[in-house]
Amino acid sequence: RYPDPALQVTVDLGQVSYVATANSLDPLPSPLRDRFRIIRFPKPTVSDLDALLPAVIADLARERGLDDRWLSPLDAAERTAVTAHWRGGSVRRLRRLVEAILRERDRRAARN
Repeated sequence: RYPDPALQVTVDLGQVSYVATANSLDPLPSPLRDRFRIIRFPKPTVSDLDALLPAVIADLARERGLDDRWLSPLDAAERTAVTAHWRGGSVRRLRRLVEAILRERDRRAARN
């Protein structure tokens, strides 16, 4: 039970769970870390591309207002470019690479 000052009532928070993320645990004080169950996720690697690329492409299609079926998967040359420039780690960086490839596709399509 928690007295919520905004609602001015006592609230039952027995079914509430908190989720937090952090890139590093080092700056977090130990009293805070003690209150969480820590689950570590490994950084993605090139071997995870088969799982990551379809999701990244689908997400980018949705942002463009397209059905993801309108964007074809990366071809062999595009995938080679991704693996040459992304060794793993940041999915944001992978996303930027895929965005650049899709922009290049659009540029080429506009010329033809």
